[in-house]
Parts: sequence; C-alpha cells; structure tokens
Amino acid sequence: MLITEILPGRRGLFLFNWILFLVVFASTCMVQASFSWWQDLNWHSWLTEMSAIFTLGQLPVGSLWILWFFLSCFFSVLHLLDLLLKMKAEAERIAAEREAQLIEEARARSREESLELSLSGVGELDEKIIRLQEKLSRI
Repeated sequence: MLITEILPGRRGLFLFNWILFLVVFASTCMVQASFSWWQDLNWHSWLTEMSAIFTLGQLPVGSLWILWFFLSCFFSVLHLLDLLLKMKAEAERIAAEREAQLIEEARARSREESLELSLSGVGELDEKIIRLQEKLSRI
C-alpha cells in the first residue's frame, strides 16, 4: 500500500513529511539520550557546509537536519498559504452564488408583482369585453 493511497494529495505529503520528521527526531533524541543534540547543531554555518555536496565531499549530518527542517517549514508555509487562498476563493464563489440567488429571487418577486398588477387589470378588461359583446349582439 502506497503512502499516497493512505494520505492522498499534497496534504498527505505535508503530513507525512512532518510525521516522519518527528519520528526521526524522537528516535535521535532517544539514541542521543537528550535533546541537546538539536541545540549543538552548527546553526551558523550549515549553509556553507552544504556546499560540500557540489564537490561530492563529506556532508555533516547536522546540515542535513537543518536543511530538512527549513525546507519543511518553507513548504509548510506554502501549503498553508495555498489553503488560505483556496478558502478565500471558495468563500468568494459562495458569496457570488448567494448574490446571484438573491438577485434571481428579487427578479422573480418583481415578475410576480407585475403579473399580479397585470392580472388585476384583466378583470376590468373582461368586463369591458363582455359589455362590448352585449352591445354587438344588440346590433
């Protein structure tokens, strides 16, 4: 069973990344027997250490941890922004649909009122037609 079947889409990958990060982080804390290893990472020069990847040199594992953490945070922010934009677009779509529905209801009410006004005049018209027919029948 693939992870995409369990957690479909980008949201699944987002959750899977953070779950994996936390599991590996917790297991590393257990192996190191403390949390201080995270603080001891080379936070000020991790990016320069990453340049060793281009020369196929040794890459410190602390730099990979920091890279994984920053990339996870970056993609989390992108994911959350995407969710916010989708929610905003959905809210705008719902508002537009509701506005169109209200306009249609107002038009329907207007048509009904104009129909009632025209039907009230029909009764008078019927009486006039009947009188006209009576006059014509006398002639």
